[in-house]
Amino acid sequence: MFSKVSIKRFFILYSIMTLLFNLAHPITPAFFISIKMPDYMFGLAFAAMATSNFIFCPFWGKLSDSIGRIKIISIAFFGYALGQFCFMHSNSVMTVILSRLLSGIFASGYMVASMAYLADITDDDNRGKYTVYYVAFMSVSSSLGYLVGGLIGDISIGLTFFTQVISLVIGGLIFPMFLKDALKKNVFNLKEIITSANPFIAFAQAKRMMNMPFLIFLITIFLATFATNDYENALNYYIRQVLLFPSSYNGILKAAMGLIGLLANFTINQWIVRHADGRKSIIAVLSMCGIFLIFVSYVQGIALFIVFNIIFYCFNTMYQPIQQSLMTQGQRDVSNGILFGIFNSAKSMGMIGGSLFAGFVYTINNKLPFIFGGVVFFISALLCFLNYFQYKSAKMQRKTS
Repeated sequence: MFSKVSIKRFFILYSIMTLLFNLAHPITPAFFISIKMPDYMFGLAFAAMATSNFIFCPFWGKLSDSIGRIKIISIAFFGYALGQFCFMHSNSVMTVILSRLLSGIFASGYMVASMAYLADITDDDNRGKYTVYYVAFMSVSSSLGYLVGGLIGDISIGLTFFTQVISLVIGGLIFPMFLKDALKKNVFNLKEIITSANPFIAFAQAKRMMNMPFLIFLITIFLATFATNDYENALNYYIRQVLLFPSSYNGILKAAMGLIGLLANFTINQWIVRHADGRKSIIAVLSMCGIFLIFVSYVQGIALFIVFNIIFYCFNTMYQPIQQSLMTQGQRDVSNGILFGIFNSAKSMGMIGGSLFAGFVYTINNKLPFIFGGVVFFISALLCFLNYFQYKSAKMQRKTS
C-alpha cells in the first residue's frame, strides 16, 4: 500500500490529466455549428465515443491487470491525442463519428486505469473517503478544463484543439515519471486480453457476484449515467444555440458548477461516507437530481436557469462517489481491473443511450432532454430503494446461515 504522499501525487496528476481530457468539450457545439452539422450531431458524436468506451472498458481493465495501470494511462494520453487530432480535421458526419470512436477507445483506458489505481492504493477503511476526493477532483478538473478550453476557444477553435493535442502528448511522456504501479502484475496472456475486448464476456467473468441485487445496482448506474449524459449533452448545445453564450461562458458556467460540486463533495459527501448508509443516501441524492432537473426544464429567465442548473449539478456530483464506493463493497475475490471495467461498461451504456436520446429528442423540443432526464433519475432512485432492501435481506440471510 502506498503512502499518503503517493495518494496526493496521484490526485495532483489525475487532476491535470482530467483537465486536459476536457479542454475541447466547451468548443464542440461551436465547432459543429461552424462545419454545419445537423442539430442531432452533438448527441450522435458523443454516443459514438461512448460506444467505443463501452466496448473497450473491460479490455483496458484486463490489460491493466497485466501491464500495469500507469502504462495504460500513458497509452490513453497518446491515443486520445490522436483521436482529437482527427476530430479537429473532421468535416463530415462520417469523419466526426470515426474520430469520436477513436477518442472513446482511449478515454475508456484513462477512466478504468485511474479508478483501478485508486482502488489499488486504498483499502476498505479509507476507500470511501478517497473515492469522494477522486470524484471531487474529477469534477473540479473537468470544470477547469471547460473554463480554459472555452477561453481559448473564444480566440480560436483550432487553437483549443491544438493546445489539447500537444498537452496530451507531453502528459503521456511525463506521467509515468511520477507514479509507479502499486500491485504485482498478472501474467500477460494476449489471447485472454483480446477476448476481454467483448464487454459482455467481461460481465460473465464476474459471474460470482452477478446476483440479482448486483444486477439491479448496475442498472441504477446505467440509468443515472443515462440521465446525466442526456442533461450534459443537451445543456452544452442549448446554451450555445438557444442562449447564444460564447464558448467561454460555457466554460465559466461549468467551472462554477464544479466549484459547487467540490464543496458538496468535501462536506455533505464526506459526512455520508463516514456516518450514513450509502445505499440509503443514494436514494435521496438521485431523487434530488430528478427534482431539480425538472425545475431546470420549467424555469423562466437566464438567471433562474443557471441557479437551478448549479443546484442540480451539486447533487449530480454527489451520487457518483457513492456509486463507486458501493461497487467495491464486499467484492474481495474480483480484481479491481475487472470490477471497474464492468462499472465503466455500465456507465458507458448509459452514456451511449443518454447522448443519443438527447440529440434526437432535442430536435423535437429543446426542453425535452431535461424533462426526461429528471424522470430517469426518479426511476433510478426507485430501483435504489428496491436495491437497499435486497442487500439488507441478503445480509440478514448471511447472518442466520
